Amino acid sequence: MQQPNIKIAAVTLRPANTHAVLALITQACRTRTSTHLVTVNPEYIVQAHRLPAFRKVIEDADAVLIDGTGLAFALRLRGVRVSRTTGVDFIETLARFTAKEGLSLFLLGAGEEIAERTKAVLIKKNPDLFVAGTHSGSPKDIDFEKIKKLIHKAKPDILLVAYGSPAQDMWITLHQKELGVPVALGVGGAFDFISGTVSRAPRFLRAIGLEWLWRLILQPWRIKRIIDAVIVFPWLVLTRK
Repeated sequence: MQQPNIKIAAVTLRPANTHAVLALITQACRTRTSTHLVTVNPEYIVQAHRLPAFRKVIEDADAVLIDGTGLAFALRLRGVRVSRTTGVDFIETLARFTAKEGLSLFLLGAGEEIAERTKAVLIKKNPDLFVAGTHSGSPKDIDFEKIKKLIHKAKPDILLVAYGSPAQDMWITLHQKELGVPVALGVGGAFDFISGTVSRAPRFLRAIGLEWLWRLILQPWRIKRIIDAVIVFPWLVLTRK
């Protein structure tokens, strides 16, 4: 179910579980209503404090999927129980759902050919899945006209954007209505994991909320982002209401 709006570290969220989000997607695709979904983790909350425009994007989102053990725990402390859903897990669920419902996806972003490899993996697991198109591109203005032409031609129901945070969700907010896509969702580095470009943490580390440690080992350049998630975020939760 979709939960009531709640503030975490002074950022208003509209959390929802996977079932509620899939229901929202179905409704948006049926009515062709522009719907922006955001997957939020602790790092996003920190970024929202530093960048007011990104904070507005999160607060204006039609629904928020909760990613990150720390954020799920902070919500539970406020009496809101919602399951943690990573971008990778949600995309795999979404692929099964769209294949069953006859909806189409467009995969945008990530490195060269990564979206295409992600498409191949998803279709191998879901032979009835229709991926209307893939493109790497970027959130730069110079790339927008080409992206718009590709998406107008493909006419997907759901657009997954892998430009990283906060660029992807700010880009969606700016362009979604012009693109004419009913549902759009920023997915961060999920294509890298699904395509096998980057190894995902072992299941036991994911289960105990230490996937961040695995990513730090593989990608030490992420240290600042990890500090935001495991140190700055808890401090904001404790000090901002």
